[in-house]
Amino acid sequence: MSARQPILIAGGGIGGLALALALAKRGHDSIVLERQDGFAPIGAGIQIGPNGMRVLQALGLAEALQPFAGVPEAIVVHAGSSGRVLTRLPLGTWIANRHGAPYWVAHRGDLHRVLLDAVLADPRIAIRTGFDVVAVSEIATGVTVTARSGATETGRALIGADGLWYPLQAARGAPYGVCALEDQQLAGLIMWVPAGTVLALIALALFAAWLGESERRAVLAERRRSHG
Repeated sequence: MSARQPILIAGGGIGGLALALALAKRGHDSIVLERQDGFAPIGAGIQIGPNGMRVLQALGLAEALQPFAGVPEAIVVHAGSSGRVLTRLPLGTWIANRHGAPYWVAHRGDLHRVLLDAVLADPRIAIRTGFDVVAVSEIATGVTVTARSGATETGRALIGADGLWYPLQAARGAPYGVCALEDQQLAGLIMWVPAGTVLALIALALFAAWLGESERRAVLAERRRSHG
């Protein structure tokens, strides 16, 4: 790292790591502050549209992710009650030609691993794990953040990339309007889809969605690589 103060990034998920890499390409040092003690594969599938793919290409990481990604030929939306096809959106070469970049699906853990490997190899980026931000103080030259452990880091700017629940905003006392999952009454909603139907769609390299009686009831099926 250079003598210039780094930019602090709260959160070492997909967004935080991608941001650190983008800053490094612009010549900026950064420190990623991750509250977990380490990184482990978590999450499920993620759709990466052409706009996201262009970011990966700009970061030079599309080739690294390609072995772990699927390229669906279409998105097919079904009625949950009858299985009737409601609409079909072509993907594959059609969307790549239309938007200048492909549409991929992958496991979040694979995407995160590709980003993390690139971050660890970049001398402009440092990672502090086990750094749970609980306080933020503005100073003349930038900002100082304090972790629950009492450790501190100082930088010329702080960017929050700490996920849906915005604990960084909570640390600053800023208002934020995110309701708890229980309040959304989403827990326990299940939709059953015949296994044969799902397997057939996966074999055809389709991304499929079934919509139930309300917008809260949906199930997705996509083709991903085998980890076995």
